[in-house]
Amino acid sequence: MVIVFKKNNQYIYKSEKGILNEEEIDQAEKMAKALDIEFTNFEKRMKKLGKIKQNKKKDVVFIWYNLGKLIRKYITKYEIKTETLGINEFWRALYDFSPTTIINNFPNRSKSLTQNHFYLCYLVSEFDWNFVKKVGNWAIWREIFDNKQILKDEKKRVLIWVANKISFFKKNGIKDHKKIRPFLYAVSKRIKNLETRVLSDQELINKLEEIKFKIDKKGEKLILKN
Repeated sequence: MVIVFKKNNQYIYKSEKGILNEEEIDQAEKMAKALDIEFTNFEKRMKKLGKIKQNKKKDVVFIWYNLGKLIRKYITKYEIKTETLGINEFWRALYDFSPTTIINNFPNRSKSLTQNHFYLCYLVSEFDWNFVKKVGNWAIWREIFDNKQILKDEKKRVLIWVANKISFFKKNGIKDHKKIRPFLYAVSKRIKNLETRVLSDQELINKLEEIKFKIDKKGEKLILKN
C-alpha cells in the first residue's frame, strides 16, 4: 500500500517497501487525484447547502458526519488498509488534501489517532444520522472522544452505550457538554482495568450499568451516586 502526502501541490509517496514501482506510483496518483476531487466537491456541496458561508461553518455535526461518510466511502472504494503503514499515516495525510475552509491546520493533538479529526469524523459516520443528531452537538461528541477508554472496545459497544445515555440525558434537560463530563469520567474509570474484548455484550452492559446516577431536573444537573 502507498500513502500519498501533499506538499506545495506536489505529491509525496510513502510505501512500506520504501521503493515504488511505476504501477504503484500510477495507482497512488489516481487515488490522490480522486481524493483532491472528493474534497473539492465536498466543499462545494457544503457551501451550496449553506453549511459554509464566508469560511464560517454552520451545523458542524452535519459537516463532520458527512465528511466521515466521504472518507469511509473512499477507504472502501480503494480497499485502503490503514494499518499497513501504521494507522496514523493515512489519517495524517488527509490534512494535506483538505480545503482550508474545512480544516485549515494540523494541530499537534492530531498526531494521536484518537485525536485525529478525520478519524473522529469517520467514527461518527458509522452511526445512523438520526442517532448522531440525537446525541447532540460536536462539543458533546468531542467530550466522548476525549475519553480514550471509551474507544478502546473494538466493537464500539461502550461508545454506543454512552451515546444512548447522553441522548437520554439530553431528553431530560442535560444538554451542556460540561455537565456530562463527570459521567464520562465515571465510565472511563469503570472500564479502565477491564479487558472488554473478552466480555459478552450483556456482561459489558452489566458492568457499565453499575454506574449509578440521578437527574436533578430542577437544576438541570446530573448527579453521580457512589
